[in-house]
Amino acid sequence: MTERAVNTTRYANLSDVDWSDSGLSDHQVEGFQGDFATTGVIFAGFRTYTQINGHWAKARTVTAAYHRLEDPSPDACFVGGCSGEVCSEVDGIVTTCTWEPWYACYASATCGRQADGSCDWNPTAELTSCLAMNH
Repeated sequence: MTERAVNTTRYANLSDVDWSDSGLSDHQVEGFQGDFATTGVIFAGFRTYTQINGHWAKARTVTAAYHRLEDPSPDACFVGGCSGEVCSEVDGIVTTCTWEPWYACYASATCGRQADGSCDWNPTAELTSCLAMNH
């Protein structure tokens, strides 16, 4: 893997990237690793060295990482609300942070575009049953 310094021509080949100080989940790290070869990643950290086959090689720790934001698809639906209880076309919807028992039903539900073109929770038997028991 090759790292390049921002706004310079400097670069270095890396043998390893240590994500343990990043505070990211395994899933998030996998997403960044997938971006290495495609859109690139910007990360902050410190240069370290590691031994490979008895030779010292450059490595990097990651304390923060950033990747390119992409515009969401015009067909995208977003989960929002303080308790993740809203499915809508608008990203970042905020609601009052009161808890209702049926909000737990949405934790395993899927938010998506419906046949009529609106965004709503996909009406599975599990969701319908959960809402009927808790509402």
